[in-house]
Amino acid sequence: MPDLKALYNKYKSKGFEIVSVSIDEDQWKWKKASAQDSIPWYNIAECVDQSDSKNIRNFVIKSIPANYVLNNKGELMGRNMNLDSLKDMLKDKLNK
Repeated sequence: MPDLKALYNKYKSKGFEIVSVSIDEDQWKWKKASAQDSIPWYNIAECVDQSDSKNIRNFVIKSIPANYVLNNKGELMGRNMNLDSLKDMLKDKLNK
């Protein structure tokens, strides 16, 4: 989380945004963990049983964490990228 926060802080002024979609089932635990992590980006959750999760079905989640990288046109740029690959992509796309 600290490395992702640093990356977010470095590139947010250049158009980089993060949206966290949690599959936590317990709303209180999700809120507590979110507050402890001081997540600075959009952070949403359904807080339903995972077998009823629209997010799991719609995003075809097979394992967690999962991530999708979209450009500002909504086009998929990458999926399940590691932090180093994301850093390289942002450096290439946003340092112009």
